[in-house]
Amino acid sequence: MSSSNDDRSLRIFEIVVATLLGLGALGGAWAGYQANQWGSSAIENFGKSSTTATRGAALYNQGVATANRDANLDIHGKELTLQAMVAKAGIDPKNPDPLAELAVTRDTTIAKYLYIRQMSDIGYAALGYPAEFNVADDDKANSMPDDALEKGLEAELDDTYMKQVLAAGEAKFAEADKIFAEGSAFSARSTAFGIVGMMFTVTLFLAGIALVLKSNVKWVFSFIGYGSLIAAGLKLFALPWYP
Repeated sequence: MSSSNDDRSLRIFEIVVATLLGLGALGGAWAGYQANQWGSSAIENFGKSSTTATRGAALYNQGVATANRDANLDIHGKELTLQAMVAKAGIDPKNPDPLAELAVTRDTTIAKYLYIRQMSDIGYAALGYPAEFNVADDDKANSMPDDALEKGLEAELDDTYMKQVLAAGEAKFAEADKIFAEGSAFSARSTAFGIVGMMFTVTLFLAGIALVLKSNVKWVFSFIGYGSLIAAGLKLFALPWYP
């Protein structure tokens, strides 16, 4: 009778431990899969972030180059405009000097060319020049009145202009930061699933110890194993799974 009870108890124990081993292995495998998937997504995001940041740096440097070029063009354009104003002031209306008038026409024409054809559209608009003359039609562009050039002497390429010309690069940097933040979140999830996998490994370890023990202490290890299994399972279902 005692032998029959022992056999029955052993079978129950074997079923209990086998179930523990199976669930622990299944949970550990699923946690490992999730960790790998989230880890791969994190690496992919980090790569995209680096590529986007590189593109942002290129656009930012391009914006800086455009700003420097616009500033130099503006300085030269203002110099020509001032030269034309000085030359115009020296012309006697009653006895005009053809060479002086030609110099005025030359300087204003070159200044208009620099602003309309060479300067960026953002820079042209920032200086307040009329948009109607910033066209491909040469006759229309050259018809810009000299007064418009003279009014532009008081305008500057300010901080608002710099924000506009650097906006493309800044936008890429912001996009890169967002992608990197997502990658960091994915990496954290991968780490969390890795910890869960370790908890399932502890469950398997406890089940293995229970199998080799002959005394009733084996039940203690199996119960602790189930406690570890439940804790790991709760943690597993609390984490977001890879879609």
